[in-house]
Amino acid sequence: MRSLNKTIVITGATSFVGMHLCKAFAKSDWRVIAGHTQDLIEYSGPQATRISQISSFVKFEKFDICDASALTNIVDKYSPRIWVQQAGYTSDYSNANYDFSMGLNVNAGSIPILFKTLKDQNCGVIITGSEVEYGPSEGAVAESNTPQPNSLYGIAKLTQTITAQQQSVYYGVPTRVVRLFLPFGSFDNPGKLIPLVIEALKNSKSIDLSPCTQRRDLIGIKDVCSAYLKLADDLNRGGFDLFNICSGDAIELRAFLKLIAIALEADQKLLKFGRVTMRVGETNLIMGDNSKAMKLLAWHPRELAIALNEDFSLVT
Repeated sequence: MRSLNKTIVITGATSFVGMHLCKAFAKSDWRVIAGHTQDLIEYSGPQATRISQISSFVKFEKFDICDASALTNIVDKYSPRIWVQQAGYTSDYSNANYDFSMGLNVNAGSIPILFKTLKDQNCGVIITGSEVEYGPSEGAVAESNTPQPNSLYGIAKLTQTITAQQQSVYYGVPTRVVRLFLPFGSFDNPGKLIPLVIEALKNSKSIDLSPCTQRRDLIGIKDVCSAYLKLADDLNRGGFDLFNICSGDAIELRAFLKLIAIALEADQKLLKFGRVTMRVGETNLIMGDNSKAMKLLAWHPRELAIALNEDFSLVT
């Protein structure tokens, strides 16, 4: 993987994580090829905003990750040293109505196409997996834990990981899969809980919430990006490996939202806990073991309060 040609393809560049990865690699002197699926002018809302954040330092390329000829064209044109498969099918991922067929086709079905394209290309692969591959647990899950996903999206992502391992071994393509836990930061979907709370508190408005007693392993987006940069170097080891990228701890959402209020110097009474019923089937605990990443990658996430302030610029 050692080469003077520091070119990286990052698919799903208009997503929250994808945009930040584009920015992080560009700042580390990589030539970034930002993959997307629609004409840029067709994007609106948060995706359009993300595009504007990276447009001055990436090269955008429109292509379908399931199209073998399109992938071949990209590889022939740019000769990338690393391919980050961030794109995937996530629509209604937390819903029982998740389109499982589409999820398998895009998330897992694209993998054999990608690896066949990259064989003999001296290009490594980093794939964004998910903590949902593990399923519910009573403690911190490590990479050695047996995955037991309890959602269709989780099964599709696990199939992606298994397929990537098989293809990596078969074609000899160095590969790393990131089981990413729950990232937060600027330019996330404004309809998610944390951005909604921040917007309400900034405007001194109350917001109705569930009891928020569930505990979550939350990680700042800058820590996610620093992990991917470490993984880019780790591809020099060759082979296939799997890493949890997480904080290694779990905080009660109620406590985390109060940290936001404190950082904004907002009245915590605006957080109306218990006004909304907890979602049916809500998992009480999501927490990962990050000791492998810390040991093998020499990667260390920041303290949660620091990441919160830095990644959202909350300090008033």
